[in-house]
Amino acid sequence: MLEQLERLLVIQNRDQTVQKCRKQVAAIPAERKMLEARLEQAKLAAEQSKVALQQNELARQKLETEEQAKRDAIAKFKTQMLQTRKNEEYQAFMHEIAQGEAAISSLEDRELELLEQLDEIKPKVAASEEKFLSDQKEIAETLRALEKRKESLEQRIEEVSAERGSLVEGIEPSLMELYDALFRSKGDAAIVAIDHNTCGGCHMSVTLTVANAAIAGQQVTQCNNCGRILYRPI
Repeated sequence: MLEQLERLLVIQNRDQTVQKCRKQVAAIPAERKMLEARLEQAKLAAEQSKVALQQNELARQKLETEEQAKRDAIAKFKTQMLQTRKNEEYQAFMHEIAQGEAAISSLEDRELELLEQLDEIKPKVAASEEKFLSDQKEIAETLRALEKRKESLEQRIEEVSAERGSLVEGIEPSLMELYDALFRSKGDAAIVAIDHNTCGGCHMSVTLTVANAAIAGQQVTQCNNCGRILYRPI
């Protein structure tokens, strides 16, 4: 194999490493966004459970206020009933008192229902709050790890890119230009192995002339289908 092709294979390895690292760096914002969305969902669930608890408390307070108003009204009717001497008024007060007591009974039943609901809501509030705090801690740690991974990947890119720079020295400019153009256009590899007259890049058969030239390794040979540079693996 040509010495310059060997060096290009090393360069390609470094380029592929940089490419892989950059893809991982590019994927980090999406990972971060997904984690933040998960945390927001847990926070919303905790807030919604608290809202249900608050609504239950407000509903019970309203019922207690209505009950007290009914009791005050009944007490007033009883006082007025004792003061009247008219049978019609007495009966009317009795009717109002009976309606008030029935209303209080209905309000008490509703309050019991709300208390039963409260017994179901409280564990949900505690569970959702616990989950939110757990998720918050876990996601914060994951986000820190993501940031460290990003820094590590960026450092790796710098190191490999610097190493690539030294490897490029001494390679013919025209060959380097060909390699760079192929790597950019193919997106995966500019130099590939030939195996049984088949290109390792496009996986198509090459002509016998191209195969023999690649196997001989005396000159830069390109696949007649995809244009990638071919080499015979040792």
